[in-house]
Amino acid sequence: MNTRTLNANPYFYTALIAFATLVVFVGFAPSFYLRGYFQAPPLPTLWVMHGVAFSAWMVLVLTQSLLVRAGQVQVHRRLGIAGAVLAGVMLVLGVQIARVAAAQGTIRLRAHLPPLEFLIIPLGQVLMFAGLTTAALLLRRRPDMHRRLMIVATIQLVAPAVVRASESLLHIASPAMAIVVLSLMVAACIVYDKMTRGRVHPVFAVLAPLTILTFPLRLLISHTATWHSIAGWLVRGVQ
Repeated sequence: MNTRTLNANPYFYTALIAFATLVVFVGFAPSFYLRGYFQAPPLPTLWVMHGVAFSAWMVLVLTQSLLVRAGQVQVHRRLGIAGAVLAGVMLVLGVQIARVAAAQGTIRLRAHLPPLEFLIIPLGQVLMFAGLTTAALLLRRRPDMHRRLMIVATIQLVAPAVVRASESLLHIASPAMAIVVLSLMVAACIVYDKMTRGRVHPVFAVLAPLTILTFPLRLLISHTATWHSIAGWLVRGVQ
């Protein structure tokens, strides 16, 4: 059977982003979205700003996908300007949150890795997100590249939520859970491309898997003296 004859589902990417948004909500419901219900302690202002910005991104990407499906391309493009600004804000907040959490020893999974070593995980996610969104914006006139780069960038944001959700629901807090879920999301994109296009786009075939492979690579680097020196410099002077 010729897989190129299969019709593309116009809502595949929308459904994928909706799933990612759901994971983010479930993962951060106890500490952010529903913290009143869970009687969680108040969050510092920086943490609230971080949560609002990253939540806004998930809503924005979902809205952008729906606008494209509705044929509102001009509105999609105008809203993209706000997305570029928001991405910059998220980069600044993400880096600062990672630095403060590492300096204070409150960074996640501290039972598995010392804070300065684990710093490489969230910092890497934020920097990959920044790189992918920048590439997507530069290639906005190439819809095939732009769409897939935005998808991969957004998938990266799900990693912390997966760890939080698995910790709450399964009592397992490990980067391995994030690797599994993100790998499944990337695999879904690869299969969808193959079934609807007859071939896999390079963004999904090469770039997306490479972002997953950075997890074990970062864990290896985190144990090195070089990283310890860099991490120490990054948190120096942070209160």
